Amino acid sequence: YSACSNSTPTATKTPSKDIIVVPQAPNNLSQLCSPNHIQQKGLAACQHACEPASCCMEEDEELNCMNMSSENAEICSQYSACSNSKPTATKTPSKDIIVVPQAPNNLSQLCSPNHIQQKGLAACQHACEPASCCMEEDEELNCMNMSSENAEICSQYSACSNSKPTATKTP
Repeated sequence: YSACSNSTPTATKTPSKDIIVVPQAPNNLSQLCSPNHIQQKGLAACQHACEPASCCMEEDEELNCMNMSSENAEICSQYSACSNSKPTATKTPSKDIIVVPQAPNNLSQLCSPNHIQQKGLAACQHACEPASCCMEEDEELNCMNMSSENAEICSQYSACSNSKPTATKTP
């Protein structure tokens, strides 16, 4: 997977302006992100293909690149199949086990104290949502102990502990 990261174009900021340029969507994106392909082969290929345009779907207005240029708006629309790649914890049909998706690559950045202080909690909380069951206090709803895979994946979400609002005393 790390070898792939060098071959995939990613959204980049232009040097002259603070505008993110989104690369063209891969030709096989709709196939990679089809519900049938995801069901048979999993989310990884679709998520990898969608990564360069993750800013198109960003809820935080300051981080969303779709409205930065008309070119981006057009290119972002090419990534519409990525809506199928939204990871959510799901119960498997054969067992009552919740499957937690891999943590996003930029989770530690989104949930860093510095990012939260500058941009707020929204992006961090959004990125942590698919693994909310990992931090569930009710033992029956907590998915961390349902499988060894979940325990490993839940540990990838450790930065989410920064997304919990804390009460502070004012002097």
